[in-house]
Amino acid sequence: MTGERAGRPVEPAALGSSGVVGEGMGTGMAHRPGHGGMSLDCPLSCLGLETVRDLLRVVSAEVLGFAPWLSETEAPHVCERVTLACPVRCLRLSQHAERALTRDRGYGLTVGEVLALAQTGKLWDVRYFGPCRVREVERALLAAGFSADENPYLV
Repeated sequence: MTGERAGRPVEPAALGSSGVVGEGMGTGMAHRPGHGGMSLDCPLSCLGLETVRDLLRVVSAEVLGFAPWLSETEAPHVCERVTLACPVRCLRLSQHAERALTRDRGYGLTVGEVLALAQTGKLWDVRYFGPCRVREVERALLAAGFSADENPYLV
C-alpha cells in the first residue's frame, strides 16, 4: 500500500498499520510530540519542533554551541539567572503570551522591557492580552526573582 503526502509518494514503511501516514511505523501508535517508542524513523514533529528555527536552536546548542550564520539575537541564550538583559523567552511564558508580546513589541524584546511594560501598566495595551495574560507575565516576573517589594505592581 502506498500513500501521498504533499503530492509526493510515501514509502510503505512510512505508513502505519492502518495505512495512514503519520501512524507509528506499523505499531498503530500515532506520531505526536513525546510519544513512546520514538525512533530514528519518526518525523521531526515527534520532537515537538514546529519550525526550522526550533530545529536549528536544538542543533546549534547541542552540537555546535552556536550557528555562525544566525545573528547574535538568534543564537541560543543560556543563563543561570534571569536578568533584565535576557530575552523574553527566559520568562518561560506560554506560547500565546510570548508571541503576543513579541509581535506587538518586536522580536528583540528583553525581560527589562517587559518589566518596564508591567511597571507602567502598558501590558494591558498589548494586543490579545487580557487579565489572564497580564497575570501570567506578572507571575513570571515574580518567579524570575523580581521582588514584589521593589515592584509593588507585581502583586
